[in-house]
Amino acid sequence: MMKPTYWSCSKFADWLRGTPKLPAGTSKEWSDWKKTAKEKTVRYWLAEEGLDNLQNFVCWPARRMSHVRFYINNR
Repeated sequence: MMKPTYWSCSKFADWLRGTPKLPAGTSKEWSDWKKTAKEKTVRYWLAEEGLDNLQNFVCWPARRMSHVRFYINNR
């Protein structure tokens, strides 16, 4: 089951990171954004890795129940 939205793409993550994530862009624009965002190492890690790990932890019970339900339905 895929995540419906990623917390690391939210407005809160943009605020936490200090640089808004691009809605779309060329590979050059993305590499420039990543270079700029990584200059704030702790903030970048919190927004990109920390929020993803927190989302996985918080959403785990619901995902697990969905997996059990899908298993039972497809048995």
